[in-house]
Amino acid sequence: TAKLIHVDQVRPAANWVVTLPGEGPRDLQWIGRDRVLASLSCGFGEYELTTGKQLRKVSGFKDIVTARRLDNGHTLLACAEPNVILVHEVDAEGRPCAEPRRIPCAGRPLRQMRVLSQGNLLLHVAADTVGEVDPAGKTVWTLRLPADIPGTKGTLAERLQDGSTFVGLGNGHRVSQYDAQWHLLHSWGEPHRGDHPEWKLDYISGFD
Repeated sequence: TAKLIHVDQVRPAANWVVTLPGEGPRDLQWIGRDRVLASLSCGFGEYELTTGKQLRKVSGFKDIVTARRLDNGHTLLACAEPNVILVHEVDAEGRPCAEPRRIPCAGRPLRQMRVLSQGNLLLHVAADTVGEVDPAGKTVWTLRLPADIPGTKGTLAERLQDGSTFVGLGNGHRVSQYDAQWHLLHSWGEPHRGDHPEWKLDYISGFD
């Protein structure tokens, strides 16, 4: 069962838990006005931060794993089908704007997507690959994550304003930072070679 959990460390009485429909929601985004956007397997939902009340739901899609609100009020929804990632764009009313973009992925499942300032998409594909594609779906670059810990499964990539990228390595027990040329700058939490082994992180699911 998927759940959305609000934790207020200052006011525990404000905590709440709500059950989300469907399976496998992976993405959250604060969209202002006391609202959070959550990806749902059928589309997306908007929830009130103070109460957990569902304020809006857009459905009619299938196997959605990531959702991002754009500055123009539209929302991108993405899922992976055999050999292709589908990126749907819906308007402020939840209506599809055009045919979905199709991004080749060689049968590798999508984990999460981020929209970059110039309109490119930062994609975390499968367990071990981060890639960037332009608005037309053309690959800009691809990075294969280290597999020095057996079973490492990456979870999320975030681009910083200085052009570097943070990547969560799931059960690789660390967050790594890469510069714009994809040279490793730092790692936090990995017990053997990280810059901060005292963190002893068990799993990295996401960050913001």
